[in-house]
Amino acid sequence: MSVHFSEKFVTQVVAGFCVFGGLKMIDDEAAGVVGGRVTAYFTHEYVVPEITACLRGGGKSWIELIATTEGDGGVRLVDTQGCGAFSRCDLAQHCHGIVVVHQKFTGFWALFTKDFHRFYSTGLAHHSRLFSESKRIQSSPVFLWANPFLKGEPRRKLKTSERYSHINRQIPTHSQHKNADETVCTLHVCAYQVSFQRSTDMRQSSSASEPDATARNEQSQPPEKPKQTNTVLIVKVAVILAITIAIWFIPVPPGVEPRGMHMLAIFAGTILGLIFQPLPTPSVALIGLGAAMITGTMNAKEEALKGFGNDSIWIIVAAFFIADGFLITGLGKRIALLFVRMLGKSSLGLSYGMAITDLVLAPATPSNTARAGGVIYPIIRSLAEVNGSTNETPEKRRKLGSYLLMTEAQVNTITAAMFVTAMAGNPLAQKFAQEKGLHLDWGTWALAALAPGLIALAVMPWFISKVYPPTIKHTPDAPDHARKELAEMGPLSVPEWIMLGTFVLLLALWIGGTSWGISATSAAFFGIAILLVTKVLTWKDMANNSSAWSTLIFFAVLVGMADQLKKLKVVDWVGDRAAHSVAGMSWPLAFGILILVYFYIHYMFASNTAQIVALYAVFLGAAISAGTPPMFAALFLGFTGNLIGGITHYASGPAGVYYGSGYFSVGEWFKLGFLSSLVNIIIWGVVGTAWLFALGYATP
Repeated sequence: MSVHFSEKFVTQVVAGFCVFGGLKMIDDEAAGVVGGRVTAYFTHEYVVPEITACLRGGGKSWIELIATTEGDGGVRLVDTQGCGAFSRCDLAQHCHGIVVVHQKFTGFWALFTKDFHRFYSTGLAHHSRLFSESKRIQSSPVFLWANPFLKGEPRRKLKTSERYSHINRQIPTHSQHKNADETVCTLHVCAYQVSFQRSTDMRQSSSASEPDATARNEQSQPPEKPKQTNTVLIVKVAVILAITIAIWFIPVPPGVEPRGMHMLAIFAGTILGLIFQPLPTPSVALIGLGAAMITGTMNAKEEALKGFGNDSIWIIVAAFFIADGFLITGLGKRIALLFVRMLGKSSLGLSYGMAITDLVLAPATPSNTARAGGVIYPIIRSLAEVNGSTNETPEKRRKLGSYLLMTEAQVNTITAAMFVTAMAGNPLAQKFAQEKGLHLDWGTWALAALAPGLIALAVMPWFISKVYPPTIKHTPDAPDHARKELAEMGPLSVPEWIMLGTFVLLLALWIGGTSWGISATSAAFFGIAILLVTKVLTWKDMANNSSAWSTLIFFAVLVGMADQLKKLKVVDWVGDRAAHSVAGMSWPLAFGILILVYFYIHYMFASNTAQIVALYAVFLGAAISAGTPPMFAALFLGFTGNLIGGITHYASGPAGVYYGSGYFSVGEWFKLGFLSSLVNIIIWGVVGTAWLFALGYATP
């Protein structure tokens, strides 16, 4: 097959990424990057180094970069997933509002137009197959991979006028390039209008399927992302401002301090900003903080910056750095492959292997998006495609990929609920509970979640296999595939041993450290110190981890606001209103209603953490006022704040990653998400209640 570029380009070169230092090939088809440094180049001249942090930082499994043209002709890059706004580049002549989504380690890229309408997306896990099947892509905007290891191909920038007829060559394996770690790898990502023309020596057999090329290409596209225009943005901002102003002028209720309603208005506006996302999350938080200070609602010195000194925030930040160690060393992938080798002879066994992997990694991975998207997702995509389960047609999706992805999406919510450090919002729930005088530490949470969590993990893969069964039931080749990859990885490296030892030590300190006067935050920073001294992590790794620093900004601001609401008696007032709505009911009935409302109100949220910040303390106060045992209420609300993450395709970070794979329709996700929520409610409601009674946590 020959690849010829048409004269008319869809866009100019969108971006080229250069990866240098610490390059490792994940397998012989996917050129994933573990470690190393990533710098983004736009056209030939402009460098946006901040993208480095998002591509590698904080276990971030994917990022969205939105390039929007500004009035002066420049382009501003914004990441919608929390990494913040990036440098401005004068690229109006080269960049036309493109959104790029990058799935770390698998090389998964997706291209959007400036109005956010996805017009082509493909996984690059199988580069040779991508460009060897002309029926798969025809006259479609695609990304091209210019591989520096191609024989005779020098490392250089891709010129827009060049024509490649060898683009379908195999990507070499790491074993073929023992010195790959010392090689500069240049990845050029381009958007062209590509037409595939057959060479005269092309086999006629391959042309037989050509008429259905367009249909196949359309079917391979993941579900579209809603368009967002300037009008939509203006409407979002208008709604936020209208609600904020309306609350601002509500008369101060009895018992609430005068500044209270103003604080509630700013807090509500900030939460709405997190839901509607007119700007990245940290930007929204800082705008809210600025508004609180400039209006005198929060004192800059004593109140506004108080959240930055909260130890619960810093354990989240520290754990992001620790999670990076799993990704950089490759230990996370090795653990996943070990379970695939042991359990992977059937589709159900594969799903249990992924579930156990998630469970093992959960205690030290506060970003459940990193855990699901950065470690497990690449393994699932590889297993699916090896078995012919791609996102091209409903039949191919249902072979294996859609089952494994949906199962992991629901399993991830369970493992997140089992440990304080398994989801970034959990330490905030812990903090709110401790402010009620409850001794809710890491070990208490883990013990309370043990029985319902393990049973839910045992049931969920089986349940999904019944309501959404894969057509491939047996996968006899999967263990061999995992065994092959493990052989290529070789024995545990020194960094992996250090990471494993640090992980075990951290678990021990998190479980029993309080007996020795060691807090969870102290243990986390001790773990970071070990990784830094042994050079598993470097300061540059930490500095480039913008997810961690964005999380610090976002959480510190919201925690400070929540503390201020409590100080001004607003939380007590809202809790009293909520408690009044269930007054006169027995506490089991009242708490059951509150839990159901807390669970399904998440249809209105796009983040577990946002809901925890906005509603956890309010619902906890209402539950306690209704007579619910305080520890019982605190734990159940904490668990629920995680289990809600799979009910919609936008409910959490992992849900967004898996939905973006193109293996599901919106209708499928809503149906399966709702059914899975019922399973979780039954298991955690029945088993969890009995378990907490047995532990003595249900004593009034």
